[in-house]
Amino acid sequence: MKKKLLTIIIIGAILAFFYTTNPTEADFMTYVEKQVKEAKARKEDSLKKFLVGLNDEAKTLAVKEGTTRKDYYLFSIFEVSDSEGNHVHKVIGLAQKLFFPLNPGQKDELPNIY
Repeated sequence: MKKKLLTIIIIGAILAFFYTTNPTEADFMTYVEKQVKEAKARKEDSLKKFLVGLNDEAKTLAVKEGTTRKDYYLFSIFEVSDSEGNHVHKVIGLAQKLFFPLNPGQKDELPNIY
């Protein structure tokens, strides 16, 4: 009986942690800004397919205006469209600082800098 109660408490604590640390759009913008700086430091023009074809001015506008957040209480999925709207790049966010690309082929090319 004690093991079941302890298991329920641990699972409840984990769920409460993810619920209270669900990333906001501001957290995602911080992630994108760090990715842009990291890409520039490597002298890359883009975020390895994350913000395909956008110049510096358009990146900020597209991310702020073109980002949609789907809130699932324990995590969020952020969708960013490229400049033509042809591709939607999806990123899952957990615990305010963990972001993982969901698009095929994108996972190995976009490092998580956190």
